[in-house]
Amino acid sequence: MSDLPKMCYLCSRTLFIGGEESEIEYKDGKVSIKCEAYPNGVPEEVFYSGHIYPKPGDNGLHYEPLNPNWDIFSYFERTQEEEDSFYQYLIKRKGAK
Repeated sequence: MSDLPKMCYLCSRTLFIGGEESEIEYKDGKVSIKCEAYPNGVPEEVFYSGHIYPKPGDNGLHYEPLNPNWDIFSYFERTQEEEDSFYQYLIKRKGAK
């Protein structure tokens, strides 16, 4: 699973990453990554859609780079609308299962 997003690995809010770096564990719709925004585990749809902008249940916290000089995600220039659209798509897809 080397194609997993690495945003959590570069975020200053990350507290714990369970399992091998290349093997994120999933349980009850959450990944084995814990952070200040999601101390009980990051929801899959947030993990995959990104967390540059606020999401429901994130306690008002979102991605903050470990070092602003290393912020590779700023180069994507993704708007909040684009990120939210993909997030909503993932929520709908999850509900359809």
